[in-house]
Amino acid sequence: MANVRKIDNSPAGGRHHYLVDANFLLNKHLPHGLAPTPHEQARIKACADWWSKIDKHVRGKRARVYCPDVCIAEAFKGLARKHYREKWFRTYADFAAARESLSADVRVPTKTLKAFDRIIPLHDISTNRDIIISVDRFFELFFKHGKNVQIADMILVATAKYLMDFYDIPKDRSTSSPWTTNSVRRSEWPSICHPLMIRLGRDIGPQSSSPHEGQGFVP
Repeated sequence: MANVRKIDNSPAGGRHHYLVDANFLLNKHLPHGLAPTPHEQARIKACADWWSKIDKHVRGKRARVYCPDVCIAEAFKGLARKHYREKWFRTYADFAAARESLSADVRVPTKTLKAFDRIIPLHDISTNRDIIISVDRFFELFFKHGKNVQIADMILVATAKYLMDFYDIPKDRSTSSPWTTNSVRRSEWPSICHPLMIRLGRDIGPQSSSPHEGQGFVP
């Protein structure tokens, strides 16, 4: 039986921190019934379960969600691909509704930004010099072990390190990423976790496989 990770409702230190990738962000806005295979339908449902809990914690000021600007762009690209190439959406109106939902998730009205007691559902992180330097170092690490990784994945991991280094997000444990088994040893990997998202700071349960592979992750 697969191990299960759960989100703590009362995190030590008062707040969870999440760094989400393009797929996890996009799946939040896709109706699972449009997916052509049971595996993809299950993945979208799992993402919806995660997001339901995460959004509840954000509204309760018990979590913050971050996403690299590159991943936001990739999410819009993935949505367009599913409509124009993979033909997921039956009508253009269905596609437009999903696109508006995604767009609304990453936009923040000026009124909200000016509010004293504001709640920001998604914080975008620009790809700056520090992140680029980390990408170079991570590529060196992966190439050393003969592994190939997409640049978007490296930006995601480098952004996690950036958040811990410059936002003072606690780094009080060392856990695994989905690449650990096939890419590098745990001892050589930074202290982050990336199921469909990277959760920074405290651990969220026993080691498990990635939900990308349909394993048992529940909110």
